[in-house]
Amino acid sequence: MKSILYLFLFTFNTYAADWVETTIREDALNFYYVGVSSPKKTQKEALEDAYASALNELVRHNFGMIHNFMGQYSQTEKDIEVKQNTLLYRSGVKIVGVIPLRKKISQEEDMYIAFREVSYPKSQIIVEQERLKHMKTKKYELEPIKKEKREKKTENVEEKKKLTELPTLSFVWLPYAQTQESAEFIYLPFRIDIYPAKYIGMGVFYSYDEDEFEDKEDQNLKTVRTTTEMALDLKLYPIRTKMVSLGVGVEYFSFEEETVLDRGYDDEMIAKNKFEGTGKNAVLKIKLTQPSLDTSGKSLYVDYREYEQRKVISAGISFDF
Repeated sequence: MKSILYLFLFTFNTYAADWVETTIREDALNFYYVGVSSPKKTQKEALEDAYASALNELVRHNFGMIHNFMGQYSQTEKDIEVKQNTLLYRSGVKIVGVIPLRKKISQEEDMYIAFREVSYPKSQIIVEQERLKHMKTKKYELEPIKKEKREKKTENVEEKKKLTELPTLSFVWLPYAQTQESAEFIYLPFRIDIYPAKYIGMGVFYSYDEDEFEDKEDQNLKTVRTTTEMALDLKLYPIRTKMVSLGVGVEYFSFEEETVLDRGYDDEMIAKNKFEGTGKNAVLKIKLTQPSLDTSGKSLYVDYREYEQRKVISAGISFDF
């Protein structure tokens, strides 16, 4: 009896070794594939890896390709249960009817190596090969990554624009005027400069001034002099940068001066002078402050005008936009 038991154990161990060492075998209805895992830390990981290895052998044997399969299976105390019978390969191959069979786990130190046998019906191979003939090859293309555009604050864009570009418009206040006769502060002087191109400027000038002179002997007697002046000019700027601008050009002007004797109860016109024509002009601008988001840039503005034997140098501040 004991000899019969030894013979049975020997035969069982030999048979067990045979199925582990045979990667592929077949019978009339099925193919059988054995997969082996790489060393894993747990038995579950080793069995799952061995199962994947067996399926790779199945696909390579029948369809000539190896791909990672997508399946769902879990480890129980006794065996691996395949929860999804149909496993779809990324190549498009469908594996239907796989049945997990035997398993073997060996331990080397703290790592596990597993062997797993599965069966696959021969009839299913013919069905799948025929299906693949009529299936168009699927192309898996990566969609281009859409880079999110960073939202730039409008304030920053406008700020940068003002700091880097030359102004296109200037409002100028010219309170100081020096003539051949005297130096004085003008009551209402201003001009507007427009720059249609970098080295070209067009301007409009207007000033109104009123001066009173009291008679030293009669305090009720006054002399009132008023001047009104307008001009349109065109300048070329051989030098125009963010810090310094120098322009020269010509202008068309209109000048009017009236002198009235004011006696307190009656006004008497004693002199009137009016003329118009063309003249020369020049301008020098020196940057004082850069423009910001909420404020304009400011520049020192010196203006020279010459016409009808009259020369005027004016100075003031320009507000640049």
